[in-house]
Amino acid sequence: MSLIQFSKQTCRLFLLFIIPGTLSDGHGSMGTCDMDATTCEFFLDVQLWLPMRKGVNQKVYINETNGKLYLHGGDPNVTIDPDDVVLADGSKHERVLYLFNKTMPGPTLTVYVNQEVIVHVKNNLISDGISVHFHGIEMRGTPWMDGAAFITQCPILPGQTFTYRFRPNRSGTYFYHSHTGTQINMGLSGAFIVKEKQTDNTEEHIIFVQDYSNEQTSDEVFTRMYLGDINPDGVPLRPSGKIDGTLETLVDFKSSLINGRGRVFDSQGGELTKTPLSVFMVEHGKQYRFRVIGGGFGIQHKVSVDGHKLKLIAADGLDVEPVIADFFILHSGERFDFIIQANETASNYWIRADTLQPIKNLAGYAILRYEGSEEVDPISSINMCNESIPCTVVNCPFETYPNWNCVHIDEMHSSNNDPAPLATSANFKEFFVNMAGALGEDGVVYLHMNGISLKLPTVSALTQPKELTGLCGKCMPNKVCFCNRPLNVDFGDVVQINFLSRGFLNVINHPIHIHGYSVHVLKVGYRQTNASFANLGDNADINCPGQCYSNASWANETWKGGNIPGVDLTRAPRKDTITVPAGGYAVVRFVADNPGLWYIHCHQEFHSKFGMGLLLNDSFSRIPPPPAGFPECRSFPPPDWVANPPQPTNNDDDSEVDKAEERTFSEEEFWGMFGALMFVILLQFILFIICMNRHNKASVSF
Repeated sequence: MSLIQFSKQTCRLFLLFIIPGTLSDGHGSMGTCDMDATTCEFFLDVQLWLPMRKGVNQKVYINETNGKLYLHGGDPNVTIDPDDVVLADGSKHERVLYLFNKTMPGPTLTVYVNQEVIVHVKNNLISDGISVHFHGIEMRGTPWMDGAAFITQCPILPGQTFTYRFRPNRSGTYFYHSHTGTQINMGLSGAFIVKEKQTDNTEEHIIFVQDYSNEQTSDEVFTRMYLGDINPDGVPLRPSGKIDGTLETLVDFKSSLINGRGRVFDSQGGELTKTPLSVFMVEHGKQYRFRVIGGGFGIQHKVSVDGHKLKLIAADGLDVEPVIADFFILHSGERFDFIIQANETASNYWIRADTLQPIKNLAGYAILRYEGSEEVDPISSINMCNESIPCTVVNCPFETYPNWNCVHIDEMHSSNNDPAPLATSANFKEFFVNMAGALGEDGVVYLHMNGISLKLPTVSALTQPKELTGLCGKCMPNKVCFCNRPLNVDFGDVVQINFLSRGFLNVINHPIHIHGYSVHVLKVGYRQTNASFANLGDNADINCPGQCYSNASWANETWKGGNIPGVDLTRAPRKDTITVPAGGYAVVRFVADNPGLWYIHCHQEFHSKFGMGLLLNDSFSRIPPPPAGFPECRSFPPPDWVANPPQPTNNDDDSEVDKAEERTFSEEEFWGMFGALMFVILLQFILFIICMNRHNKASVSF
């Protein structure tokens, strides 16, 4: 190796392990790859951090009068730049965060279609393993880069580095996040944008929406959900109700964040923190594209911009025919792109990420600021909806709501020539997948799909398939099994999955994320309610008696085999994350043409960790082998070794040795072996005599 080669390698290692940042061949700005580059390379450091800290022994506070940041114990005349601090909701509570490159959300990574993307992830955590999933990227040809821990890879252990290498095959708005445990709640997420290789002069902004608890880490929240969330006075925490009568997830959120910043409110809407908010600058008369990412893990948000209409143009990275809306509903894992015309009076306007909770104020805010406007909080009002002028709301999780014109996701249309596959193929496969809860014998409420509460493997299932254990046997009727029963499909199959929410705890909307695919959304059905949203029963299109573990079917038998009436296959939109309404269903269809082992799960983190997921075993014989040296992991000793322990090879005097099986011989066998033995002895004696005679002759001297 030459000195120059050595120096280049040393420099690269120095950048990787010493400097947390992002680099690429031909980069423009930080985190953005040049359009003409063939390879785009990034470095992400995962490390512990605390909110409201500028650095070591540097804690900041917010002056509630002017909203500016100052350093505790520092010069009161010197302000701190908000961009130098992870603000979160400005609370004085310090809870541990896991961050990419000490930012929340992590740095935006922008690449172009079919570029080779290389992302080096270094785990600097103390105790936890991690993995990184690029949400919405199909990983065609590289399924072992999907980032789902114990499904497509082993977790990256503390101190280790793992390099993701893949080529995104379509443009759109995506994001990356940890896929180990419940680490989205810890802060491990960031935007991932894929663009076409063509010039687009439309200016863009990214809105990254998160729900946030300023008091509890994900481990605390998970433990409280497992054992029951009870306050110090012994009063159990109850889930918050939503405007449609369904429930929010049982997590004590304190706020919502837009691009890592938010405020805490009291029950009357009064501000408890004066956090500096994210500001999006616009110039009057121009139009702007906003890419909105649902990067939280539990709450649905209603997104709007005061005084402006939103022209929605994409859902989950895929283009749709434009819809002019006042609001849209965003659940965990979903993404929507919209265009606004900056043609209102030059001023400040609230960008809102309200929740659907009528009592608890967990809204997230940011500011749309026209150039030349005063740097103050807006005084704008939310768009009002009334009977004479109802609001248009996209992606409603219910069928109707007073003074709203709901545009449901199955009523949107793809703007591309991309029809859904026909069900007339001989290889058509239809699955019903029900999502519900079940009370375990230990008193814990577990979640399941079709009566199976998924237990993740203890190996990288995709790359260590011969070591996979925990597959389901025969499960008892109306009883949840804790195991793994994949859906098996073959290459070229037309697959239709009918997701439904029936049985115990069917009062929560579930955002279902499908790894490896964007699927055509054919139909969404909703539960039966009256005008006041009293639950009048589950949607009647599907029969599913009892606890609905694995016996669902269409109520109208003519709907079998993909014959659902009223479906527009030519323009069905595509998504990778679909909200399944409580008591309702969602029908999706796709062609199995991406061999891999793909995780299908609820994207509310704690739901998946309590078992609401399954694996899609897709054309396994066609899966390409992983790169040489791909990490492996397993229990020790392996399960088959525990069941059938190997016998010791060194036998000590006091060790127990298996006795050989006894064998008896017939009289003919005995004399035959005795004669052969005597012949061998006689032959050896003759050879001995001959050798001795030759030796004696050779020893004579004359």
